[in-house]
Parts: sequence; C-alpha cells; structure tokens
Amino acid sequence: MKTKKTPNQVFAVKFRIYPNKNGTAFLKKCFAASRKYWNWQVDRQVKMWNSRKEREEQWAKEGKDKKDFRLLDIGEADKEFRKLRSGEDEEFNWIQDTPSRLVGGIYKRQNVAWREGFKKRKKKGFWRNKKDFAKKPLKGFPKFRSWRDNQYFDCESNQMKWDWGKSLFKLPVGEGWIKFKQHINVEDILKEYPNAKLGMCVFTCSPTGKYHFIMPIDTGVPLPEKKEYDESSTVGIDVGIRNYISLSDETKIDNNTFLQKFGLDFKGNKLSPYKTNPRLTRRKKIRQRRLSRKESKSKNYNKQRLACSKIDEKIKNRRDDFTHELSRALADLQFNAYAVEDLDINQMKQKKAPIKGEDGKYKRNGQVQKRRLNHQISDVAWGSFFTKFEYKLDQEGKSMVRIDRFEPTSKKCLCGYINRDLKLSQSSWDCPECGAKNDRDLLAAAQIKNYVLGGLND
Repeated sequence: MKTKKTPNQVFAVKFRIYPNKNGTAFLKKCFAASRKYWNWQVDRQVKMWNSRKEREEQWAKEGKDKKDFRLLDIGEADKEFRKLRSGEDEEFNWIQDTPSRLVGGIYKRQNVAWREGFKKRKKKGFWRNKKDFAKKPLKGFPKFRSWRDNQYFDCESNQMKWDWGKSLFKLPVGEGWIKFKQHINVEDILKEYPNAKLGMCVFTCSPTGKYHFIMPIDTGVPLPEKKEYDESSTVGIDVGIRNYISLSDETKIDNNTFLQKFGLDFKGNKLSPYKTNPRLTRRKKIRQRRLSRKESKSKNYNKQRLACSKIDEKIKNRRDDFTHELSRALADLQFNAYAVEDLDINQMKQKKAPIKGEDGKYKRNGQVQKRRLNHQISDVAWGSFFTKFEYKLDQEGKSMVRIDRFEPTSKKCLCGYINRDLKLSQSSWDCPECGAKNDRDLLAAAQIKNYVLGGLND
C-alpha cells in the first residue's frame, strides 16, 4: 500500500514591477497574447459544444465508435494554435515574440476551467432558474476575457534570467532587463533552504496599471505533522456580521496594535464587527456617481474609471491586511484544532425569489434588505479569511475542522432543545426546557466545538 508523501512548505512572494517604456510595451504584448489565446480557445470550444448533436450524428453515420467521440478538443486546438503562432498569418504570428510558456500556461488553465464548468452544471440546483439559463446558455463555462480584466500570464522562473543583487529580471525573448522591488531578499531564502526551488511566476496587471509578479518558493522542507487535539486544545469559532468572530472558550486576542489599527475591541469572547472605513465607502460612491455621468469610452470616462479602480484597490488592500493580521493572531493562540462551519457564501448571497399575488402583480419580498445584507457579507470577506487562516494553521501543524453547514448551531441549546422559530434578527433567546439564556453567537461557537468533538469521540 502506497503511503502519501507529506507536502512541502511552499510560500509565495509578490513583488512590484517598475518597467521602463520598452518593458511596459513588452509586458502589454504578453498580456495581449495571453488574452488572444484564451479568447480563441473559448470561441473554439463554444462552437464545438453548440454543434455537438450534429457532429455526433455525422460521427455515427461514418460508423465510428461512440467512445472516441469528444465534446471538446482543447488539446487539438492547442496544437492548431501553435501552428498559427509560428505561421505567416499576421493575426497570430506576433505571438511568437512572447515567451513560449505563456501558451502552455493558458492551455492548463483552459483544461481546469472547462472541467470545473462541467462540475458546476452537475450540482444540485444549477438548472433551477430557467430564465437565467435562457439568457446565458453557456452558464458555468469559461467566459471571454477583456482588456479591462485583471490580466495575467505565466512564465517558468528557470527560463528567466535573474540579478537578485540589483533586483532585475529578464524574460525569455525579451530585449531588456526589468526592475522590481524586493521587500524579501530571495537570496537569503535560498541560503536558508538549500533544497528550495522557484516555481511558476505569474505576472499580473491590476486595473490601476500596477505590474506585479507572484513567485512560489518550494522550501523542500515537509510540513509539520498535525498535532493531536482534545476538548482542552480545541476551540469553536463562529463568524458573523454583528461580531466578526466569537470563540467558545475564554480566550482573548492580546494584540492591542491590531485592535487599535482597525478600531476593534474584544470583549466577552467576541470580536467587534468589521466594516470598510465609511470615508472610503463614501468616496467610492461619489466617484462611481461621477463615472455614470461620463460618456462611455471617452477620455474623461477612462480617467474616472481609473479613479474608481484606485479606491477599490485601497479598500481591497485594507481588507486583505485585516484578514491576514486576524488569521495570524488566531493561529498564534494555544489551541491545536479550530472548529469552524463550512459556509456556502455564494448561496447566502443569492437573490430572493419573486412572489406573485393573485392580481398578477409582484409583492414585496424583502430583496432591498437582502441586498444590504449581501453587501455586508461581501465586506467581511469570510472566504478570504478562512483561506488565509487554513494555510497558516498548516504551517504550524494545527488543524481546521469543518462541520456541516446545515447543523442547527445557533438554534440548538446545550440541553438538546432546538428552537425552530428563531429569527435572524434575534441575538439571544431563552430555552423553554432548561431556562438557559443563550447568546446566539457564543452558543453557535460552543455547538460547533461540540459537533467536532462528538464526531471525534464516535
């Protein structure tokens, strides 16, 4: 029986790029080539998918085996595109002046994107809303990319030339060196980990026109083994909007600098709610209002669009900073296991179904209030927080244990009674059987811990 190999510690570093005019032109050419190949592949596979019935009939007429029939031909399309790239067609031959790995990276992404698209279509409830399907027949499949999107392309780090002392790199086929800023000295990392390997570099361009590249470093050191946990070394965590997190045990985050930086407090095992700075939110509304008055695709429109992108980037950076610091503060606590709830955030933010009365008119269904709640759910960024929290726990040898999202954590009293009539607006409730006064958030955190330990004992 084969034993699973322990994965190595891998961390990614992100560097800001400061290219000159020639470097900027070359990077833009690489982004354009990446976008060109992606859109060419999507167009090819969409046509293949739409003509699947006709092709299948023609396949049967020719007497070929049904097992060999393919709905898509991503691999064959890739070979055809490489011939176009090295051919004489002016629409495609300029792509040969960009790194060859760029095409291979998009080919891998296409395979993953279409595979995940078919998985989404098989999920329960995907075909429930037929009106949306009528508008978007290719729902779930990859979409066409625009130059306004966050652009990217891949390149192998061993194919690039590096000058770590001067903070310069040179892309294959590129003419000149490009400058970047090292906030982490890579040479020191390579000295500290002799078996370290540099991974695939991903170059990005943000909507504000800032260039970065992300480089994963495989240290060659395996991750520490998971520590054993019991009732004393396990804590339950419940996330919410009224309180960002609630802990089941009497623990406290002692990082006062972190609390003061974001204007938070930690009282009664609860961390106060987080929301984006109201000044930034108001500035965003004003800039978007000005953008709506501009003529589309004009010079003033593009200037105002850039101004909106800058404020969005500032909000994103503050939110990322918050989730990074909070996840680090929690990972440094004395527990070996953290019990959390497996949330389906996209499902939580779905629109309410319209309600039609007997007179044929639509009734109020509370969608306006639901929209405000959706904005708050997006602002607190639970998904991003749990992603960062999980990999930090892996580095410490600690565990994140998820429970089923349908467990009645906030409705079930510790005595076993379930309050079926509990509303979302109620922050506390009294148990009619044992008379306990239950705080909704603390009860949910305690029950999450109990579910994990109950499964452990079973």
